[in-house]
Amino acid sequence: MTVVSIGVQGAYTWESYETNLQKLKDWLEQHPEYEVVGPPRRLFYNSPMTPESIKMSEVQIAIALNFPQSPLM
Repeated sequence: MTVVSIGVQGAYTWESYETNLQKLKDWLEQHPEYEVVGPPRRLFYNSPMTPESIKMSEVQIAIALNFPQSPLM
């Protein structure tokens, strides 16, 4: 699977997820050679005991190259 992703430092909040998901969507709008092929997801890398300020996570969207369709001959 190929993904576009962004690393996130800080609390695991819904607002953080939505903000960074929008950054990925904005990037994809500027790169039409890619198409979304799966739902977004968030990966969490730290335990609940880790201080909020240093928690790390990642937001990903599965993508594939968007090949132009050839006209039928």
